[in-house]
Amino acid sequence: MARKTTNPMSVRQSIVAVLAERGKPMKVRQIIDAGLPLATGLKGKTPGQTFYSILYAEAKKADGIVKQTSKGTFKLNPKARTVGERKPAVKAEAVGATPDPKPSKNARKRRTRAQVAA
Repeated sequence: MARKTTNPMSVRQSIVAVLAERGKPMKVRQIIDAGLPLATGLKGKTPGQTFYSILYAEAKKADGIVKQTSKGTFKLNPKARTVGERKPAVKAEAVGATPDPKPSKNARKRRTRAQVAA
């Protein structure tokens, strides 16, 4: 079981800590039971649901922190990004896309109304 720490941890950080300490796949209930004392700032009636939803949301991502091995069982994803790391924003110029020269529908409407009023 994971030990209680004084350092504030997010839910994702506590999931990583629990799975890293155990070193092998764990059931959802085991992860929740071991991770709840570690996670700080969880308020509300169902903090276990927060763990549950984050586990399944991260398992859907290719670079998520966990990987689902079987129904209800998760392990750390070796291809995972570090917790707290965000994907860089992709700019249109970087991809090679050109901006659309055609104005939006609302811009065309405004221009037409302005021309009519003039």
